[in-house]
Amino acid sequence: MAWWDKGDLDRAISAYDQAVTIDPKYAQAYNGRGLVRMARNQYDLAIADYNMAILTDAGFVSAYRNRGDAWNRKGLFDYAIADFDQAISRDPEDAGAYVSRGRSWIYKADYTKAIADLDQAIRIGPKSARAYDTHGLAMVYKADYAGALADYDEAIRLSPKNASAYQDRGIVSFYFGLPAKAQADFDQAAEIKPGDSYHAIWLDLARRRNGQPSILADAKLDMTKWPAAVVRLLLGQQTPEATLLAADNPDATKKSEQVCEANFYTAEFLRLQHHDDEALRLYRLALSGCPRDFIEYTAATNALRVMGRAP
Repeated sequence: MAWWDKGDLDRAISAYDQAVTIDPKYAQAYNGRGLVRMARNQYDLAIADYNMAILTDAGFVSAYRNRGDAWNRKGLFDYAIADFDQAISRDPEDAGAYVSRGRSWIYKADYTKAIADLDQAIRIGPKSARAYDTHGLAMVYKADYAGALADYDEAIRLSPKNASAYQDRGIVSFYFGLPAKAQADFDQAAEIKPGDSYHAIWLDLARRRNGQPSILADAKLDMTKWPAAVVRLLLGQQTPEATLLAADNPDATKKSEQVCEANFYTAEFLRLQHHDDEALRLYRLALSGCPRDFIEYTAATNALRVMGRAP
């Protein structure tokens, strides 16, 4: 869909609306609209669209996989696994379904099953950067950091413009003794996506940990939306208390996600100032409040391990 490719989500939705009005049995249009709604974090609406796609075409493998991804985002991992099972039963060579089911197993802390699925995904699709990146995540949770770094290396080799893979590799290096490499990876991620506030935040944290001056104020970021409050915290423009207040949102899901991030990044800010006791409290709050698929959940786990307070 042209509007989707251009990033115009509103027009993409309108186009899909028109398509299903003209043909109410157009399964691909329901699936496409579901993907757009996922991009807008409208998970329930996305699931409703995937339901319609499957109702219209019971053999539509992508719709099962995409609905499983939506269940993962909602934290309903058993529902997600059931959908990935359906996708795999219909197409045993669907590497993406194995990757997504592997993520579900990671979120359920069953790393043996996760790695089995991800190994299978790599066998089917040896050039899948996403499979290696997710395999790396499983290795992080198994505390095999060398294995995780090797997986991220391969993900980056296969997809050298994937900013998320640099971020993931950087986070492992950030916590486990490779600060210069962490900074280099965050710098690369920020170069690929210069307007991404999260990449700018991680780069700033790494620079400060390495004893270098902050360049966060020079980043061209949108300071009208979250996580602008976190950026202001790091710039010394507001307090941790004000940052937490700024995380409030009338949407309960969005509020929970932003509070998670406020707690985590404030913890990192306090660690830089050697306020470890308060940082520890906030890492634990992040761990209890962050969605399992948030990078901040993984990072909080790493931080607690480094502090000898592994969850």
